[in-house]
Amino acid sequence: MKCAIMFADVVGSTQLYEELGDTIASDCVNQCLNKMAEITHQYQGVVINTIGDEILSRFMHASDAMKAACNIQEIFSASVMNDHNVMLSLRIGVHYGEIISRESDVYGDVVNVAARVANIASAKQVLTTEEMVKQLPPELLAKIRRYDQVQIKGKQQSLALFEVLWEESNDMTIMGTALPGLEENLSLH
Repeated sequence: MKCAIMFADVVGSTQLYEELGDTIASDCVNQCLNKMAEITHQYQGVVINTIGDEILSRFMHASDAMKAACNIQEIFSASVMNDHNVMLSLRIGVHYGEIISRESDVYGDVVNVAARVANIASAKQVLTTEEMVKQLPPELLAKIRRYDQVQIKGKQQSLALFEVLWEESNDMTIMGTALPGLEENLSLH
């Protein structure tokens, strides 16, 4: 089965635990994870797992995953999402492809790549892959720009990464939304 996999990670949680102590930091992170799970469900996503300060979700449609990732960043960038008045930043990676689903977990290359893409992302950033971008409708393609060509551990070929421009701004350069020649628009070669 093909689907979109999203990893969202709280940036700087180690420092958060050091500065606030385990109890308050853990509460902040848990409230953050709960809010991300709520948003995931709003976009027909399924939370597969939470590990520490990270959430792994699956979406049947790439557009739902992309909308969820953007909405998560919008909400967390606009206000505090915990009872302790601590602003948290997130980094998100999204990839699309064939998964192996066993019981309530998912496995396979798509999961590994999504995790590595999330690790490359900076605070308040959503990064995705060419496979994901190819699944998006024109209105979401307008939010995508080329980001980098990277070598990912365990992959022979380098991977084209794209940044999702979830913030509305007049000074950002974005890709055209024309579907003809999409391969040429997406390629970083």
